[in-house]
Amino acid sequence: SHLIADTLHELGILSVKSAQLDTANTFLNDSLNIKKQIRTKRKILSNVNMIETETETETTVSATLHQLAVVATLKREYEIAEKLLNQALADVNNQSHNLGAYEYSKNSNNNKNKKHLVSRGAMMQQLGKVHFRRGKLQNACICLQNALDLYSEAYGDGSQHINIASVHHTLGNVLSAMLNHDEALEHFHKALNIRLESLSEDHPDTLSTYAEFAQCAQCMQDVTSTSTATAITITSDESSNNNNSKGVSVSALQLWNEQEKRIRRALLKFSRN
Repeated sequence: SHLIADTLHELGILSVKSAQLDTANTFLNDSLNIKKQIRTKRKILSNVNMIETETETETTVSATLHQLAVVATLKREYEIAEKLLNQALADVNNQSHNLGAYEYSKNSNNNKNKKHLVSRGAMMQQLGKVHFRRGKLQNACICLQNALDLYSEAYGDGSQHINIASVHHTLGNVLSAMLNHDEALEHFHKALNIRLESLSEDHPDTLSTYAEFAQCAQCMQDVTSTSTATAITITSDESSNNNNSKGVSVSALQLWNEQEKRIRRALLKFSRN
């Protein structure tokens, strides 16, 4: 039963990547039903020897709910996606308490805890995207900041993990929609730095951040065209390596000028893709 449930789950993920959303929905729902049946049987037959083997099963229930929410989001069924994500978060939090996850939450070397944090971070990130699509901008900011906190705890402060770049990019979109262009630029800049380091200048994700960065900078120029540009502070990688906590203060216009040639080149590539 475990192998069947896991296989159906993986088939669902492959179907999502192939844009076969209805097929993905069928595979994932079948997987979820089997996992719930296993959970019910284990509760009936529970004993001390089954506590450890129950961990992976309980965790994957939340993972399948998460993937079903991804499918619903892609189908623009945002209300369903939000409901599924709330169920997934409630489930994973409930299981973490039952399994004593918080007893070792401060142990950064514990692989189970790291997986738990990353899983919750991914769910929070997806919920933030759903709130954004539904126009719930403040809720989106809260969820995305929670995702950043969870990822930072999992990967370590100052991590350049690609998941963190993705959250910064989405936060930039949300803040830009809230007309908070200065903070949006900070997040786009952080996302861009990580993606340039981890991916490449012509990777689709990097090009997407370039495009959003350029649009946000242009919006800010329009807003500040009759006044002095608002200053924003960006701590560069170099200053961090030199233990310089002051950071580099530049205006939005200066930031645009620094990146303009690279952004225009990237936008040209982006428009051709």
